[in-house]
Amino acid sequence: MPMNRSMHPPPNLGDASTSGSSLNDLGTTLAAADWSTIIAFGSIPVVAALIGYGTNILAIQMTFLPLEYIGFWEAGFRQCGFSFGWQGIIPANAAKIANITIDLVTRDILKVDEVFGRIDPQKIVEATRVPLHRALVRILEQLGAKHAPDVWTSLSLTAKAELAEQAAEMAEPYVVAMVVEMRGEIHELLDLHALCVGKLLEDKSLMNEIFRRCGEEEVRARTAKTRARTHNLCHPALTHPDLSACCGAVPLH
Repeated sequence: MPMNRSMHPPPNLGDASTSGSSLNDLGTTLAAADWSTIIAFGSIPVVAALIGYGTNILAIQMTFLPLEYIGFWEAGFRQCGFSFGWQGIIPANAAKIANITIDLVTRDILKVDEVFGRIDPQKIVEATRVPLHRALVRILEQLGAKHAPDVWTSLSLTAKAELAEQAAEMAEPYVVAMVVEMRGEIHELLDLHALCVGKLLEDKSLMNEIFRRCGEEEVRARTAKTRARTHNLCHPALTHPDLSACCGAVPLH
């Protein structure tokens, strides 16, 4: 195939200085072109890795934040099947997640009747002795002033204190009997499911904290996988033989 001479003009073979200058200019141009190509192709895995890492971090943060919906005209958009705003995935599904979590905990981990059955009634008596005594002092004061005001006002402080002490001692067997009776009716007296779900819905940051602690190892594992994928993506490109040869052929001065 004949060469198109118009595209390749013959070099100027004038003096030696002009020829040497042209060759230096050509070498500089080739070196600049090689480096721009290296940067152009070498930046692809780096930029891809940065974007992937950034989107992963953003996705994790958007899972937990914001706690409340941030947007506008939510009611109108909801009628159309979408919303123009955002709320963290966990806070947005707090009710559903809390119900499932508490169901699993109370069914497989924490059984209320077994835990309450381990409570020693005597320890309950000891723990409630001081507040019970204070409550009895107030109750005796109100009852005495209402039903026997003359007798009550005539009693000394020492006598009133002794009455409160006797009432507290008499109340202790009833406290023990109450704890024993509650063991068989704990599910009717204490709705642990509603209590825990209500607390989690009231404080959504608490649910986020639970997920952060429980999922910390999982997040670390996923982060390690992301870093490994980034390394596997960048390392072959940066250590490719053609790229190494090209870098070795480019003058560094």
